[in-house]
Amino acid sequence: MKEMKIHQAEAFCPYYHHAVELIGRRWTGAILRAMLVGVSRFGDLTEKGRSLWSVVEAVSGWAEEWLARPRQGGSDAEAHPPAPLKASR
Repeated sequence: MKEMKIHQAEAFCPYYHHAVELIGRRWTGAILRAMLVGVSRFGDLTEKGRSLWSVVEAVSGWAEEWLARPRQGGSDAEAHPPAPLKASR
């Protein structure tokens, strides 16, 4: 199989980096997920926020696949799995 080589400049995307920093702030992801499923105590979700639905859904699916797997010794996350992500649209 031919090995693909990515140049350093091609591997870095400033838009991606900025988006990950915004969504990855301490409570941003949790609040965004809550607002997408209908919790309104945080205020109104903008169109820009609602457009993140597929991103939050993808991250939730990834987390369920890779982080919710039973580990030796168990964890609090396994004892209290998150509620499935459903839109409040």
